[in-house]
Amino acid sequence: MKGKKCEVFTAPFDVRLPIKSKKDEDIDTVVQPDICVVCDPEKLDELGCIGAPDLILEILSPGNDKKELQNKYEVYKESV
Repeated sequence: MKGKKCEVFTAPFDVRLPIKSKKDEDIDTVVQPDICVVCDPEKLDELGCIGAPDLILEILSPGNDKKELQNKYEVYKESV
């Protein structure tokens, strides 16, 4: 992101995706992307990232099935 200092994180790194509330006890969706980039330092805390990162990279392997990939995509999409 132009003008922002972005940081790159690799798994294991928790990304907590809030649906209704950003209070940690209210978040029940936690994912660990293979690689993610966060450009908003306010999203970072001692537990990882709260909210969707600016960029997510998932490394695909022959074992990944289409349903798993679609589920991950939907989870990330809901949190943008």
